Amino acid sequence: MKMFKPFDYFTIVVGVIGTLIILGVLSRMPQLVMVTFGVLSSMICYFSILLLALDRFGRHLDSQQARMYRFNVIANIIPPIYVFTHLKETASEYFLF
Repeated sequence: MKMFKPFDYFTIVVGVIGTLIILGVLSRMPQLVMVTFGVLSSMICYFSILLLALDRFGRHLDSQQARMYRFNVIANIIPPIYVFTHLKETASEYFLF
């Protein structure tokens, strides 16, 4: 079994910090930091889900890569759920010229 690379650990740490910020454990964070970690976690999660879904149709990932993408999804799933539940609809007048 191969060891994880530093980038793999970085993605998991970003997800854990993003989850802690969203859950309110790290409560005194500036809004910019909260948004940054939320967006970063969401992008990592969506990219991992996309690659795992594509792997179901054509086997191009080895088991180590698939395992890492599963860890990324698990560590980064809470911030995208929070973002989706707090989206608001925009008024249609913003899109009218």
